[in-house]
Amino acid sequence: MNFLEAFDKGTRGAALDAIRRSYRFLYESQRVAPEDIREYKLSRLKKTYSYAKKHVAYYQKAYSHLPDAIDSWQDFLQLPILTREDASRAGEKLRGDQPPPGARPLEAIRTSGTTGNVVECIPTEVSEQFRSAVSLREFEWAEINPAGSAFLLRALVKPGHPDSDALRSGVRAHSWATGYIAQFIDTGPGYFIDVSASSRHIAEFLIAAKPDFILAFPSALAEVAKWVDPMPVRFVRTIGETLHDEWRDPITKAFACKIQDLYSAQEVGPIAVSCPDGGGYHTMDEWVHVEILRDDGTPCDPGEQGRVVVTHLHPYLTPFIRYDLGDRATRGGLCKCGRSLATLEEILGRSFGFVRMPDGTMRSASPMFYAFTGIEGLFGAQIEQPAINAFKVAIVGNNAAVPQVEHAMRETVGDSASISIEIVNELSRSNSGKIERFRWTGN
Repeated sequence: MNFLEAFDKGTRGAALDAIRRSYRFLYESQRVAPEDIREYKLSRLKKTYSYAKKHVAYYQKAYSHLPDAIDSWQDFLQLPILTREDASRAGEKLRGDQPPPGARPLEAIRTSGTTGNVVECIPTEVSEQFRSAVSLREFEWAEINPAGSAFLLRALVKPGHPDSDALRSGVRAHSWATGYIAQFIDTGPGYFIDVSASSRHIAEFLIAAKPDFILAFPSALAEVAKWVDPMPVRFVRTIGETLHDEWRDPITKAFACKIQDLYSAQEVGPIAVSCPDGGGYHTMDEWVHVEILRDDGTPCDPGEQGRVVVTHLHPYLTPFIRYDLGDRATRGGLCKCGRSLATLEEILGRSFGFVRMPDGTMRSASPMFYAFTGIEGLFGAQIEQPAINAFKVAIVGNNAAVPQVEHAMRETVGDSASISIEIVNELSRSNSGKIERFRWTGN
C-alpha cells in the first residue's frame, strides 16, 4: 500500500509533516542510482562525524589525531571501529554535551544486554521522525493494510510493571500502532502478549484474536505454531532474532503467508529488511550506513561473510560511528527487484535459546534478558541452565546489581528456581568468538 494517500488525508503538525516529507523521499530514493545513495550517505556521515568530533567526549579522544571534518569515503574508512564493549564502558562519554542542531533529545533507550553488553543511546525527535518513515516503507513493502488487526508477540514485561499479569494473559488494544505513526494513521486493533506466557496459551489467544497479520520473535512463534492448526494470515513479520530455517518452515506452514524479516538493533533501529520480491535483505541505506568487513577490517565482496558494522546517519545525542554489532552477515549484490538499496544474502546474528520449564514446556529465554533492562551497574549478562529449575548467571557489573538481577530472574522463572550469580570481568565466548547469551547444559 502507498501510504502517501493516507498522509495527505491525515492531521497536520510540524512533526507529522516532517514524517510525510521523509516518507516521500524514501518512496523515491529506493530506486535512484546507487551512486546517488552513496553521495547522500556521505553527506550525512560528514554531519555525524563533525557533531561527534566537536561534542562527544569519547570521539574527541578516539579521533584526537584526526581532522575536524571528513571529506571522502577514504577518510571515513580510516575511522576506528567502536565495539559493543567500548560503547558499554564509555557510558555517558558517548553522549553529546549539547543536542545536534534542531534536534530535541528524547528518552534514553537502554539495551537489555542480550549481546553481553548494556548500551545506552539517546534518540532525538528528528531521528525518530525519520525512523517512523522508514517503518512505513517497510509496511508498504509488506502490503500491510493499516486497518487490519495485528497480533504482537514479543518481550513486553519488565520487573514491577503494573500490567505484567495482563500482558502474560494477553491484552487487546484499540490500535496496533505506536509513536508518531499512531498519531496520523487509524489502524485496526492490536493483540499484545508477552513471550514468557506458555506456547499453548499464546496459541489460544492467537486463535481467538484471528489477526490479519502477526509481529513476533520467530523462535517463540515457531513454538506457538505447534499448537495451531493451519490458520492463514495475510502477513508475518519477524523481529528481534535471526530467522533460521528451522523456525521459518513451521511458521510458513502454520500461517500460509509471506514472512518479512526485520534485522534491527535497539541502539540503531532498523538495519535491513527482507526484499518483498526476493530471498535476500535490503539495507536501510538512507537511515544507517552498513559495512560488512573481514576480520582485517577490509570490506567484504558479494557472497563473502563478515562483521556487521553500522553508522548512524541521523542525529542522535549518542551517535554510533563504525559500530560493530557483534553479528555476522553475507554481503549481497545487486537485487533483481530493481531497488538500488544494498543487499545482504544472509544474516548470522542473534538468537535466543529456550528455557526448560518444570512442567515440560519450552519458553524463549529473551524475557530474562529483557527484565535486566535499566538495572544500574549491569554491563552484561550470560545465563546457563544446567538443570530444570536451576540457573547460573554471569554478570559484568558491580555488587549492587546482584540483588536486582536475582529479582529480575525470579520475575520470569519463579521463586522456586535455584539461581546463582557470579560477577566476572568478561563473558565467555564460543570458539567462533560469539557470546552465547543463554545455554542449556543439562542432559
